[in-house]
Amino acid sequence: MQLQRIKIGLFRNLQDVGIVFNTTLQPSTVSAPEAPPKPIRSHALIGQNGTGKSNLIEALITISQAMRERIVNGLSIEASSTPTDVRALRFSAMSDQGLDFNEYRYLPIALAKAENILIDESDFFVSRGNGSLDLVGRGSVAIKPPCTVIFPDTMMRIRFAQVAGVGPWFHSLWSTRLVRSQIEKRVKTTAGIYKMAQPELASITIPFPPIAEQIRIVAEVDRHLSIVREVEAEIDTNLKRAQVLRQATLAKAFAY
Repeated sequence: MQLQRIKIGLFRNLQDVGIVFNTTLQPSTVSAPEAPPKPIRSHALIGQNGTGKSNLIEALITISQAMRERIVNGLSIEASSTPTDVRALRFSAMSDQGLDFNEYRYLPIALAKAENILIDESDFFVSRGNGSLDLVGRGSVAIKPPCTVIFPDTMMRIRFAQVAGVGPWFHSLWSTRLVRSQIEKRVKTTAGIYKMAQPELASITIPFPPIAEQIRIVAEVDRHLSIVREVEAEIDTNLKRAQVLRQATLAKAFAY
């Protein structure tokens, strides 16, 4: 078993559940001292009806299906002075609204050497380092790339399984104080640069409700954010109108 530890705060009827699966059998008193540990081939859950056995299995399956691949860093080498087959995003491509695919440079390498770090739709990227604490650990989600493009070593990629549908939930949570406080506790400072590596990123705890609950919460968050964007747009329009009115008033006042 690769899973060595799991903690479930609340999932259906499971609450504050902590489990650690051993991968080897404990040696018996009659075992030879030099005998290698015997691996455990299977595990069984035993309990009365209604204690949450099936819910635990569902939780384990949901979590295991969430990520399609392990966390990976991008590639950073000196840019090419002429166009090549490989485009790599710049760090400045990251924003809270997503990746800006117009922010790229060409790299002097063959595309075959960078196929494992091609950007796909719904990939989530986290900044590895920055001189500002507010920007390290920043997250950006990718829309469908308009062309073949890779990401730089200043970013780490989290790729979710499409069947799990957890990408929107993860993205909605990433900028919250719940996640941000964990990031700021894990970053390290070197020569004035805040940095975060894959182990620190992988150790961040994310609440993981059932998929149906995730979808409901994300939809509600999106609804509220759309209202905020509409209000911001209206405020921006009114400010521009006020500026025009101010200029017109001043022009009329000094016309005499």
